[in-house]
Amino acid sequence: MAYFRKRGEKWSFTMDVGKDPITGKRKQITKGGFKTKKAAQEEVARVTNDLANGDYENSDIRFSQLVEIWMQEKESSCRPSTLYQYKRILRSRVMPEFGEKRLSDIKPLTVHNFHQKLLKEGLTTKYISSVDVMLKQILDKGVELEMINSNPAKKAKRPKVKKKSQASWTVEQAMKFMEYAKIQGSYYIAFVLALHTGMRIGEVLALQWDDINFKNKTIHVQRTLTLVDGKYELGETKTEASNRIIPMTEELMGELLEYQSRKKENSFDLLICTRNKKIVHPYTIRYQMKALCEAIDVPYIRFHDIRRTFTTILIDSGANAKVVSKLLGHTNVSTTLNIYTDVYEERQIEVTEMLGNVLKSGQSGQKVVNEEKQDG
Repeated sequence: MAYFRKRGEKWSFTMDVGKDPITGKRKQITKGGFKTKKAAQEEVARVTNDLANGDYENSDIRFSQLVEIWMQEKESSCRPSTLYQYKRILRSRVMPEFGEKRLSDIKPLTVHNFHQKLLKEGLTTKYISSVDVMLKQILDKGVELEMINSNPAKKAKRPKVKKKSQASWTVEQAMKFMEYAKIQGSYYIAFVLALHTGMRIGEVLALQWDDINFKNKTIHVQRTLTLVDGKYELGETKTEASNRIIPMTEELMGELLEYQSRKKENSFDLLICTRNKKIVHPYTIRYQMKALCEAIDVPYIRFHDIRRTFTTILIDSGANAKVVSKLLGHTNVSTTLNIYTDVYEERQIEVTEMLGNVLKSGQSGQKVVNEEKQDG
């Protein structure tokens, strides 16, 4: 029901528009400035029709209010490290752009302009994707709570950023780095573990001696570093698949035994720790890795790219992709295949050339390979 009132020469009205999705209290709107009562009645009819069709949007609710609701749900369902990343992206990117905006003012063009802004800043494809996914999730919650009728972020096409080719070392580069790191690198064992197991940096730095089974020659990956309020703590692995047992090479086992013989015990029984027996920050490892690369003129790659080097070596040696996926702790083998696409592209060329040789000679593939080896 609407109530009409004339003030001076102008008409206004007040009407119920349901409940406030945030407070649960009755929500009313008041509009004025109509020259005639008929004009006010026509506006009431329009709003009533929009309410009936689900097209009415409350212009008073701000994006920041919706974020509070969304974050409350995430706090009860997400890992501390994930929450930390959410808060960091919200604080640095999303809230400065949308925080004080009314939900009704956020249009596809608004989101499009935001995408272009991120693009101009030279941010990575992965980061822009993370921001976009978060924004869509928040606005989806607004649709669910009937704060808005549709999600404007879903109508704004995410910009395509040319994906950079992923880096990795050749076997020769990896060996050159390892030889120098063993002499000059205080965290040499971290690099050895990454190259021989494909472990993530957080998994390497969370390893404890109890995870190493010298008798069975295996490593049990069962925890990783987790960011909690900006500080690293030991936490559960990224996924169920990440909790895995990895066989050790003879070389790795020898390195660990040598390392163990001169390593003092620490409070967590960690393999790798600071002089104060504390968790080593991943940045410390990355910083040392960059310095070592520069000293011997080996291309600098991310620590995570040692994991890729591990995979490249296995794939080039003919290892089964599913087995490699298990070693890496990927939930699906498709993740392994997608990440290392260019490696497979190289192998596709090799296989195609082999097929050409087979068809040309009329011999079996194995015979062609054997003859090529003899010629070499």
